[in-house]
Amino acid sequence: MNQFTFTSTGKHKGILLSYKQLKQGNFVEATPAEARTLMTSMLTDIPTELWTFCQKLAIDTQRKVIKPNSFTSATLIIEYASNDFSIQIKRKLKSPFIVILFPSHAELPTSYNIAVEVSTSSNEVANKIKAFLQEITQGRRSTLA
Repeated sequence: MNQFTFTSTGKHKGILLSYKQLKQGNFVEATPAEARTLMTSMLTDIPTELWTFCQKLAIDTQRKVIKPNSFTSATLIIEYASNDFSIQIKRKLKSPFIVILFPSHAELPTSYNIAVEVSTSSNEVANKIKAFLQEITQGRRSTLA
């Protein structure tokens, strides 16, 4: 079994999701009204680009919400899984206190650390995922364990 954890920081916005829909386990883009009222949950560039990559890697890839963020916690945990791999992505604020002082920082991708935990039985799949993560985060401080 190949298992590794990749950590990096968000740099760019990915998809802005409807907070209400995400709480129900659905990945639905936020409406303009939700975006104006900040009733959203942002996926940074890493989980957004990884989702597109996973769909190309395995056509049976599914995604689900493991732990939605809330009004008291910005931590979001999602999973991408297929018959070939399981990837758990955790988005966590670098400093929760900054959001208390400046709530708009919850909408900045640079406010988040992203941890990607990969499990697969295939060396080839593990190497493809590692290479992809390293490529999309090139130039950022990242760790691979």
